[in-house]
Amino acid sequence: MYFYSKESSRIEDNYRMYSHLGYEGICAYCGESFKSSSSKAKYCSQRCQNDAYIKRRKERKALEKQKICVMCKKQFTAKKKDAMYCSDACKQKAYRERKNFTDFS
Repeated sequence: MYFYSKESSRIEDNYRMYSHLGYEGICAYCGESFKSSSSKAKYCSQRCQNDAYIKRRKERKALEKQKICVMCKKQFTAKKKDAMYCSDACKQKAYRERKNFTDFS
């Protein structure tokens, strides 16, 4: 597996042959200053860009797991994406309610 370092993927090093690195910025991930040929560059290296993406993805997945229990209406952190109940007790209570509802039909 190939591991790349931040230093080996910096924008300035990749564009040494160009003399028009006229834009300076501060990396949105690590906070270091860098030079770039584009005014829209946000990151000092490919490594910082990738690490920032991974961080955003983890935050998005954590938000997806914040649920509200169908039975007790409490907020909980689900272990799986499709969880509906906060505990086994609520799950059992829902089962008994469904079972009693279908017995009288």
